[in-house]
Amino acid sequence: MARSNAKSSLLFALMTLISRILGLLRDVMVARFFATSITDPFFAALRIPNTLRRFFAEGGFANAFVPVFSQTKASEENKLPDLVQHTDGALLFVLLVITAIGVIFSGTLLYLIAHGLVAKPEQFVLGKQMLAIMFPYILFISLTAMAGGILNSFSKFAIPALTPAILNITLITACIYKYFVGESSGIELAWAVFWGGVLQLAVQIP
Repeated sequence: MARSNAKSSLLFALMTLISRILGLLRDVMVARFFATSITDPFFAALRIPNTLRRFFAEGGFANAFVPVFSQTKASEENKLPDLVQHTDGALLFVLLVITAIGVIFSGTLLYLIAHGLVAKPEQFVLGKQMLAIMFPYILFISLTAMAGGILNSFSKFAIPALTPAILNITLITACIYKYFVGESSGIELAWAVFWGGVLQLAVQIP
């Protein structure tokens, strides 16, 4: 048991290290290839789904769901499919509503969070477009957190630990795209976040 735990911890640490290295590379490349006129509205817009992620993915939901799932797995494993189905359905409904509101009112939300961008109309418009594209990220990452909690309860640590690296990879890909294309509006950064969320969920579903 001790050897198994040590192996799992080492694997988790290795995957996390890979993700952190890619995160550093991502930050360097975004700063290198995109001007502040693009990164300022991007990070301002990204702050909103990132904040919601702490509530739905890494905060209250994860703290509530994982212990219930683990307890059900230990005592009534035959009820696990129903638990996952009902939890997934309820979470998906709530997130779809929040995502729809976020996309429709992206300009209002950005105005409230990053009021300073209003003084720079071009950046505000870009930030609004980016937020509308990135808002579904909260849906994907919350379902990813649920999937990761399930995998961890079955002692499957590698994929959940490595999953955050996928977002870094998609953002690095956006930087490479910018390098070859040259001038761009920077909207590819928002699409990188969107597809990063899709892929993070997709790799855990199987």
